[in-house]
Amino acid sequence: MTKIDYSWLVSQNNENECLDFKEQINFNSDRTGFLKDVVAFANSDMSGDKYIVYGVKDKPIELVGLDFDVEHDFSEFYEFLSTNVEPKIPVRFDRIIQDDKKFLVLIISGSVHNRPYILKRDYKKLFQGDCFIRYGTRNSRCSRSDFDNFQKTRIDFKTTLTNSYMYIIDYDPAKIEMKFDNHSNVTLSFVHVYLEIYSHDLRFLTDTRMFEFKSSEKHQKSTNGEDFHLLLESNQESIGTASFSFSTSQAGIIGLDEDGVNEHPYKLRLLFYRDTDSDPFIFDFLDCTIFGKGAILRKVIGLNKRI
Repeated sequence: MTKIDYSWLVSQNNENECLDFKEQINFNSDRTGFLKDVVAFANSDMSGDKYIVYGVKDKPIELVGLDFDVEHDFSEFYEFLSTNVEPKIPVRFDRIIQDDKKFLVLIISGSVHNRPYILKRDYKKLFQGDCFIRYGTRNSRCSRSDFDNFQKTRIDFKTTLTNSYMYIIDYDPAKIEMKFDNHSNVTLSFVHVYLEIYSHDLRFLTDTRMFEFKSSEKHQKSTNGEDFHLLLESNQESIGTASFSFSTSQAGIIGLDEDGVNEHPYKLRLLFYRDTDSDPFIFDFLDCTIFGKGAILRKVIGLNKRI
């Protein structure tokens, strides 16, 4: 995985709705402030990642660096957030070294379609149900109008598999029967739908992309080399067959034998990427079975013959 360079953050001239500076990281002495900051950023109307950079004085802007051990184990931070906030806010720390000074950046990836993020229990001066939002450079308590906006932008979308099988016959695409439930008030448009396949012990094996979905109401398919877009109408359910590209090499990678089976189950993960949001909807399915038959097993059979 390519490492992202966050050094550009420390050269920004001011804070904004997506960026905050802290001179020190005071997690043990100011956990209340930490909770408010993360929740407020996650509830921001701005899509995409938000950042808190530690080691930068904000008035005036000065790169002071940290004495804090930037190789610190941050599992306690993540556990603290998970225990006190719902729904879960994806966060992670990264380290920046610039001009021989050390900085930390907290990347907050809460999705706008999952708001509101709220306190799920009392903590010191904060109470269960407390909710904050970032406006400009300020964190404010959420108002009635904020909650109304959350409701308008909230996406209620679920995907289930009608059975736990994926099957591949000859050189046809891999097919999975699934059901989409869009209980939102807007039509959902997904520019990419990816399938990731994991082993029974949760090792990543391979991935592929959906290029067709066929239901009794509609047949959606990429044509003339165009990228596939999955459209789901508002407040509707759709049951059908999704098709994914799959190769003879991938049949070997996932461990199918000459009979097209594997004695162990798989985990399948579906990732849906929207037009207007970089955060995917992710659905995991355990104890799945993959079947292969015919030409798709050509390389598997050929390899076994050579052995």
